[in-house]
Amino acid sequence: MPLWGNTDSANAEPVWPEMREVVKITQLVTANSTVAGKAIKFTNAANTITQANTGIIVGAFGYSDESISANAVSRHLDGSIMNLNEICFFRSNNTVASVDVANSTIVFANNFVGSNGASGPIIANGSIIYFGNVMLQTALTQGNTYGRDTILVTDSRLANANVSLANVGSVSTGWVHVFKKTNSDGTIRFLKETLICLSNAVASNASSGNTATGGQIFSGV
Repeated sequence: MPLWGNTDSANAEPVWPEMREVVKITQLVTANSTVAGKAIKFTNAANTITQANTGIIVGAFGYSDESISANAVSRHLDGSIMNLNEICFFRSNNTVASVDVANSTIVFANNFVGSNGASGPIIANGSIIYFGNVMLQTALTQGNTYGRDTILVTDSRLANANVSLANVGSVSTGWVHVFKKTNSDGTIRFLKETLICLSNAVASNASSGNTATGGQIFSGV
């Protein structure tokens, strides 16, 4: 995953600790090698991979195949090689579709792709698979909503700043964090911080001009 992207998808937002979107649920160890498909069997005893025991539910994100073998590389569950610093940190493109509790098997939404070549299968026997859920950002505080309040500002969005809602003042094109602050006297201010300046920002999601606490600050794409 890049440090930043020029689009407004969730995985293209700046990759810093403040942008952490996922909380680790648990980790499981694979019981065999997986070459293809969507299912992974784990070493857990039958009827133990329950929500109560692991916290894993349908829709939970699978992160990495961290192999304990010296001859195999660590991979995301889409088959791409993983940077070890990414473990349980980012939202992956593969989620849990179902859990076969009786057989200690988890089926993912997408097929696994790629190969380790001479090093072995996509997911080696004894690998550690990490699971996580998107962090619930229910408390509308700056710390809890950092990701939701980071907006990709394009030239056209800059021209469409919602002055009636919030005059955010001078803003650069690029990734900008905007946060609504209510003063003790009831007046409202919008704090802004330019995270990354971009000269060719491309927005594809009109609703991503919204923030968690201030509504739509920038409109259009």
